[in-house]
Amino acid sequence: MPAGLDLTGKRFGRLVAIARTPSVLRAKASGRPRRATVWLCRCDCGTEITVQTINLRAGDTSSCGCLKHEWAVRHGERLNLLLRERATADPEKWLRAHRGEKWGRLTIEAEIGRGAHDQRRCRCLCECGQVWEGEYHRLVSGTTQSCGCLRAHGRMTREQVCERARRGYAKAMEDPEFKEARRDRMRALQLWREYRMTPEQFRALVEFQAGRCAVCLRILPIDRLSESRRGRSPIHVDHDHISGEIRGILCYACNQGLGLYEDAPDRLRRAAAYLERPPARLAFGIDDGEQLAFPQLRVVRGWVDP
Repeated sequence: MPAGLDLTGKRFGRLVAIARTPSVLRAKASGRPRRATVWLCRCDCGTEITVQTINLRAGDTSSCGCLKHEWAVRHGERLNLLLRERATADPEKWLRAHRGEKWGRLTIEAEIGRGAHDQRRCRCLCECGQVWEGEYHRLVSGTTQSCGCLRAHGRMTREQVCERARRGYAKAMEDPEFKEARRDRMRALQLWREYRMTPEQFRALVEFQAGRCAVCLRILPIDRLSESRRGRSPIHVDHDHISGEIRGILCYACNQGLGLYEDAPDRLRRAAAYLERPPARLAFGIDDGEQLAFPQLRVVRGWVDP
């Protein structure tokens, strides 16, 4: 609050500020108390009370409490008047006006008193012969239209729902256009879910690689992207598992090989050198003492030590 704020003579609802009183400690949500300015105020009814400045300016306090008391009295008088009218009213008047009303499958037969929040309750007869009892406003709003038979008749079991879905799917799969459209949707969903890649980007990469594996150069069955045999897809979009960067399109065998070598180029180079010049040839003297091409390795006891 600004320092030196003078509220003397100002009106806040029924209260008029008279004088400033010594500050008081006011608790805060943070747990640290804070000093609050308090004003002595006189209500229109003549009562004097002390109110914090923040409550006066925010409108939280506008009387000494007489305003709330008067509101309670007025509300109580209205409630008592309503109760007296209800006690002297003809109990059959509402029933005569609404007996026989039909709401959905329910027909009103009798009034059975009041429920929660003073809501009128009634007894109804359903078309199936069952009796339903509940609030009248549920009938008017359309929330309740039967004793429960309407929902029971329209509900199918889980087996019936599954069987209907299977029949509809089998009939749709007989249509070649539907089958091809479903295959395209599955391809697009798989590319985006696993690689955040669109079908257009996939086709551009396939054209750049001429439809072949980037490692073994085998022709890839592009049309079988969404198909798999024993959990193995015939082609794979190779990507960096750490950064997520897409590197190219590989066949199943090449993709598995890179994964087993943990995408380490030095290990792949040593594997290539191993295949070109196996250590067994040197051990058996097949290469006439020619040194093997093992980069950054040294010979220890006839073998290599990384």
